[in-house]
Amino acid sequence: MGGKSSKDAGRKGASASRRRSLKSKGDQSFGREYSLKEDLAIKRVFRFGKKFEGRCLVIYHYGSGSLPLKIALKVKKNIGSSPRRNRIKRIIREVIRTNKGKFKNSGHLVISAIFDPGDETLFENIEKDLLDFAQAR
Repeated sequence: MGGKSSKDAGRKGASASRRRSLKSKGDQSFGREYSLKEDLAIKRVFRFGKKFEGRCLVIYHYGSGSLPLKIALKVKKNIGSSPRRNRIKRIIREVIRTNKGKFKNSGHLVISAIFDPGDETLFENIEKDLLDFAQAR
C-alpha cells in the first residue's frame, strides 16, 4: 500500500516544468549565457584585452562590439572568508543585471575584486567602479 500512484508521478513532472518556467525571467535575468568559462577565452581577455582599474575592481575587457556580453568573476582570497567573497560576486552580478543596457555589447569581461571597501560602502563602491567602466569604454 505504500506504492506511488500515477497522480504522484504526475506531480513530479509538473514541478519540474514549473521550475523551468521560473528560470526564464526575460531580460532581467543573469543566466548562464552571460558566464565566461572557456579557458582559452579567459586567457585571450588577459593577453589581448584592455585593463580598467577602479577603486576596488580591476576589469579586463576584450572585443567591445563584436562579442556578446560574457563575464568571469575573480575575487582574491586575501579579501576574506568565502561568504564574504561570494557576497562580493553576488553584488557584482546584481549591478550588471540591473544595468544590463549599459553593458550591452561589452564583449568578454574578467572582473577581479582586489580590495574590500568594507560593509558600509561595499555596494556603492562596486557599483561606481562598474558604471565608470561602462561609461569609459
